[in-house]
Amino acid sequence: MIVLGVDPGATIGLALLDVPAAWVRGAASRHGKARVVAVGSVRPEGASAPMAVRAWLASALEKHPELGAELSTVLDVVGIERPSGYAYSAARVGPLLDAAWQGGEIVGWAATAKLAPTVATVPAGDWRRLVVGTPSARDAQVAVALESWVVGLGRTNAHGRDAIGVAIGASLLPA
Repeated sequence: MIVLGVDPGATIGLALLDVPAAWVRGAASRHGKARVVAVGSVRPEGASAPMAVRAWLASALEKHPELGAELSTVLDVVGIERPSGYAYSAARVGPLLDAAWQGGEIVGWAATAKLAPTVATVPAGDWRRLVVGTPSARDAQVAVALESWVVGLGRTNAHGRDAIGVAIGASLLPA
């Protein structure tokens, strides 16, 4: 099962995972590890968030012809993080609202383009609770926890790691 995870924000984190067929949405347990096919991040300067995601995805698929080239037939699940949190300061309000707006744009585009049979929003606290064990996990905790979930992680930034967490959440959390 091929899953795209998206972490919206000023820098959009993206991850493409090959998830074991034994992972079923809503299942109580998992068997095996997911394989990281591609992970990265984009800054949608001058382009809409959906078009930046589409360009990254097209580039990732070019590098992995074994997956196929047609977007509508490659992906089984698209998971987009639904930003959440508190704006303790005025400086956090704008970025949080921007991330939520981008997430909405990406959800709309993915559903309209029929990118996958399942397009799901995944609350940040939900995927963090699933992957790390706590909804308020910090970046370093996510990095450590991902080692038990995926193979082929390599070096990546926090945006990419969050996108991997979103993909895992979209794969396993109930609809």
